[in-house]
Amino acid sequence: MTQIEELLFLKCRNKYLFVETFPVGCAAARLVTIDVACLELDRKTAVEFIAQLIQNNTVTSLSVPEGVLRRDRFADYLKNNPTLKSLALRSEYPRRMPISRNLLSAISTMTMLEELSVVTRYLDAEDIDIFAQVVAWNGTLRKLSLTWPTTPLVGQVEFCRRNLRGDQRKTVRSWLPALKNNSVLETLTVDFHDVQEADCHAFFRALMHNATLARVTVISLPRRCDLKEICGTIRECGLEQRVVIKNHYLDYITLGDIPDCPEVTTVFFCTSYGNSDFGATLSILGSCGHIRSAFFVVDNKCLKEVHSYLAAFIARAASLKELWLLLKGCSHIEANSNLSVAQSAVVEAISLNTNLNAVTLIHLDLSDHDCPLLADFAVRSPNLHHVKVNLGNKNLRFLQHLAPAVAGCYNLLQFQVPYCYGGKQEQFTVQEATRRNTSLLIRATSFVLGDMTSRCARALEFVSKHPKLLEMVADRAAVACDEAEAMIRRALHSIADMNGFLRAACVVKYRVECCARHDGQMQLEQMNEDCWLHVRKYIMVADVQEPSLQHH
Repeated sequence: MTQIEELLFLKCRNKYLFVETFPVGCAAARLVTIDVACLELDRKTAVEFIAQLIQNNTVTSLSVPEGVLRRDRFADYLKNNPTLKSLALRSEYPRRMPISRNLLSAISTMTMLEELSVVTRYLDAEDIDIFAQVVAWNGTLRKLSLTWPTTPLVGQVEFCRRNLRGDQRKTVRSWLPALKNNSVLETLTVDFHDVQEADCHAFFRALMHNATLARVTVISLPRRCDLKEICGTIRECGLEQRVVIKNHYLDYITLGDIPDCPEVTTVFFCTSYGNSDFGATLSILGSCGHIRSAFFVVDNKCLKEVHSYLAAFIARAASLKELWLLLKGCSHIEANSNLSVAQSAVVEAISLNTNLNAVTLIHLDLSDHDCPLLADFAVRSPNLHHVKVNLGNKNLRFLQHLAPAVAGCYNLLQFQVPYCYGGKQEQFTVQEATRRNTSLLIRATSFVLGDMTSRCARALEFVSKHPKLLEMVADRAAVACDEAEAMIRRALHSIADMNGFLRAACVVKYRVECCARHDGQMQLEQMNEDCWLHVRKYIMVADVQEPSLQHH
């Protein structure tokens, strides 16, 4: 543990792990990131975990589940913590997450905290009011996100929201004084699903007078709001570059407004058998260049009728970056050749869209032809970096096609598939590749930002065209994308010539100097730039063996 800097758990088969297995106390001298938010910690384990956190003085980023939040000692840990800069509180389970006043007080007084993320199914008016007070009181918080778990099903969302406490109109009203008094917060993510439309307008008008809050992401608006009016207020207040609307739930009332509302970047649509207008919906969305993410819940029977529209939308949507598709109904019960053809058409369309960054496919019953096609897309697409699939009994087959090719893929950063018996080695292979790619991306970002060590230089060429590199450089350097692109180009140029290349590879300290020869043969330092650049096409900095690995 003494050499580990990051300890993160993804969703795993056994969520009940013992803290003793992964000590994070004084012995973990280099540990800076801990993410156990996906684990279920009982009372005893949570108390032991918090006790070890109190002993640690190196952790700067922490993500914890509900089991930790229930403990009073966690608030004590936060009050006295001198290092924590990023805190994530997560609860995906259908029960109340206890946001205590004691915890609120602790977070408000933290002197180093810069980022706070809260993900829960039960985030009601009283909870949001508490976090608005955090914004008003905390003088260091730069980023705050209050959201529901990623892409919950509509029924679950509505059930939870019907049982929320408090007056939902306070959700916005509590933010108004916070926006007025805060001059530190730069990024805010909130959900306005249950608020009054008038309060949405009031929020945006208050935001207009806050000069520091540069980015506000609204996770859905009121269901029956006038979308054009709200987007009009955003533009009227000059907030077009500061506000985006995600997860807007499409219905046939607001559908026609979407082309005139570029502030909406993410849409959610649920259809059922008999909704013949789904084809028209897709046609309208296809004309909207501002739609970056699309979430679809489609009935299998409906898919047979509209798959051509869906396939055309996916294949031609050049601006689409994220696709989330869930099929409802038991396709394996009614072995229908038409349904198989429909799903194959959708998979083929996905494989043709090389602009996609993230793809989630749930309950698709892929054919023997579709599995290798989708696996090949996952490793060959130049921009795809997040893949999540649940293909039922085809999960193992998909893994078996993906694993042999993933070693040469440097784009994939996150891959999720349910545990499947017999696929342990394949899952390990894929996860190891994503771990490697994430490490390369972090090191490459550091090189672009000025860390000239060989370890960082060796990473850049593998991921120089990765879409996430641009995003990470822009975020860490606090610059626009154009400037981030220029920074990456300059970093690549610095290792392009002979001296820069050999410095990055730790072969020379400053420049190439050769001993004099008397036979007239050309020396390495005499090679002209054109010849060197021709050689450079075939070698990377990482091809030169690291000094610590060279044989003496």
